[in-house]
Amino acid sequence: MHDYIKENYKSTCCRVITRNYEFASEERRQHCITITGLVAAWVADKLIEDGVVSASESNI
Repeated sequence: MHDYIKENYKSTCCRVITRNYEFASEERRQHCITITGLVAAWVADKLIEDGVVSASESNI
């Protein structure tokens, strides 16, 4: 997961990934929601690929 995030966002540090956003802004919130959703989907895909979870169990 670390490598996936680093490859896609050039950092694993939230402060770095969100540096271009005002802390309390809606844009920053949406940016974080997007990133966490994409990472969660990546994790789910990896669990399916590795046979830890079947696709039917994951509801994907």
